Amino acid sequence: MVPAGRVTDLISLGVLASYVSRDAVDEAIEETGRAAKRSDGTIPLHVVVYFTMALALFAEEDYEEVALRLAGVLADWGAGWEPTSGGLTKARKRLGPELMAELFSEVARPVVEEDTEGAFFGRWRVMSLDGMVFDVEASPKNVAAFGLPDHSYLSVVIDPAIRGKARTVLLDAAGDHKHLDQSKARYVRVVEYEVTGREGNGAHELFALITNIVDPREAPAIPLAGVYQQRWEHETGNKQLKTCLRGPGKVLRSRLPELVYQEIGGYLLTHSAFAALICQAATAAGIDPDRVRFKRTVRTARRRVGDPSFSP
Repeated sequence: MVPAGRVTDLISLGVLASYVSRDAVDEAIEETGRAAKRSDGTIPLHVVVYFTMALALFAEEDYEEVALRLAGVLADWGAGWEPTSGGLTKARKRLGPELMAELFSEVARPVVEEDTEGAFFGRWRVMSLDGMVFDVEASPKNVAAFGLPDHSYLSVVIDPAIRGKARTVLLDAAGDHKHLDQSKARYVRVVEYEVTGREGNGAHELFALITNIVDPREAPAIPLAGVYQQRWEHETGNKQLKTCLRGPGKVLRSRLPELVYQEIGGYLLTHSAFAALICQAATAAGIDPDRVRFKRTVRTARRRVGDPSFSP
């Protein structure tokens, strides 16, 4: 937990190390089978992890510049090791993509507390799911893995599953309010509503909210519809990652599919680290985390890259 005060007073590259601890990195290295003896002069894998995260923080800079920023604050950067684009690419290949995914799944956890403003609706913690699209370099291997720039790709057409009698049985069971196998069907509650004050084609659009909170006493329709509207805040999170960190319209720098996945992992970890810091600071200050500007937080971290607190 960070102390109360201005969030800008708490920001440096140490945010990354405090959110993704050295122990967590070492465990992920062991879990993914990447632990191995390294020859003299090569960069340690745990340093490559922080380097990959730093690539997300300094998306506008090339490999060597990012490496030089880290070299001044990492005690075990590698004695006598000179950062070169080729050497850093080899180090990232050695790291692979699985480790970053494993690390993200371990450290990315809810950071809100019961008194975090706007974090709960009744006894439920508010959350949303969304997706985003990254643009990658159109290298031959990336094209083979992710498709062409016009979004075309190879696929197959498969006969859909037969519904028939099995579907009728489930419909009859639901009509009789019988227990349903949740792997096949679930009961839901539908809340229909319109958003007033809208203009244009969507002025009288009907929204249908489907929820598994079937008891209206626990979640009345109107406040439930209100909290559902907060799902759009996920778009803000996506914007923070893709615009504030990566930069608007920027293409990922990796030219190999496995490094594309690894680079995305670095972005996710770095974004999560700053989001956690913002949430903790806002909770301590008794304000909604939405009131803390993500872009300003990132800019402050970039200015304080040489802070000695970053020493995993």
